[in-house]
Amino acid sequence: DMYLANRRPSDAIAPLIEARAALESGEGTDPELPTVLDSLAGAYQDNAQHDLAITTFEQSVEVATKALGELHPVTLNNSSNLGNYLTIVGRYGEAAERLAWALERMKRVLPADHWNLAIVNHMYGLVLGNLGRYDEAMAHHEAALAVEAVVYRDTPSSTIFPLLAVIDTELRMESDAALARVVHVKGLVGSLTGQGHTVVVACPPE
Repeated sequence: DMYLANRRPSDAIAPLIEARAALESGEGTDPELPTVLDSLAGAYQDNAQHDLAITTFEQSVEVATKALGELHPVTLNNSSNLGNYLTIVGRYGEAAERLAWALERMKRVLPADHWNLAIVNHMYGLVLGNLGRYDEAMAHHEAALAVEAVVYRDTPSSTIFPLLAVIDTELRMESDAALARVVHVKGLVGSLTGQGHTVVVACPPE
């Protein structure tokens, strides 16, 4: 998945469990606990321990909401991570609810051109596409692309992988716009390969 962080080895789990236990041993809720729980959930995710990952992501959101408030950046980050992982494991309905919750609150507290809005709009667009809600999916992808046009104006090749998600949705909609988008992506890929990079992208025939 385009939004997954670098995979953590299985030996990352034990230290995170120890850190969690240490933070939970004190009085009250340590403000670092939600971040440790999110990292632990990510480690479970990276090692295909799906049930533990989901449970721990859920705990990270619950603890963050109570300790930091629902509009805190950590709460919103953990919530979007949970939504993304629910998408990965195919629990699309739950993922849509979680991502909608996070996105609505991010819009309240972040600047309109913040890159997190692009990421979560794309996440939400992907899950809506998997639910067959293509028009809604495209609206969120387009919102993300508008942010990326600002964030990546000096490095347009950074939009290649997000654009592939948009193309996927357009192809499912049988939209004529998909072909023009494919041509655009091919141009971006060409600019990278011209700089000595290797990029592998599967595009439908023109």
